[in-house]
Amino acid sequence: MEPKNASIRKVSIEFNHGHLTAWVHLDFGGGGQGFGGYGLGGPHCAVFLKRCMNVIGVDKWQDLEGKPCRIRNTQNRVHEIGHFIKDDWFNPENEFKAMETNND
Repeated sequence: MEPKNASIRKVSIEFNHGHLTAWVHLDFGGGGQGFGGYGLGGPHCAVFLKRCMNVIGVDKWQDLEGKPCRIRNTQNRVHEIGHFIKDDWFNPENEFKAMETNND
C-alpha cells in the first residue's frame, strides 16, 4: 500500500451496538474514508485514542480535525494513519495484536 496524503475532516466517539467506537474521518481529495470503528473495550480504547493523537501531534482529540496526515488504505478500509512529515505510523490491528500477545 502506497502512502497517500489526506486531511482529517472530523473525529467522533460513539456507541455502536453497545460498543464504544472512535472514528477519524478522512478526506483525500475527491474521496474520503473512515479510520477506526473498532470495538474499543478496555485498554484498546485508550491505545487507539492516544496513538492517533500522538502520531498526528495533538494533545486533544478534537484538535485532530483539520490536521494533515498520511494514510495507507485499500478500497475497503484505512489500515494505518501517519504523521504528515515524520515516518511515524499507527496500525491498530498490529498494535492490538501485540498487546494481546504480551498479555498471554
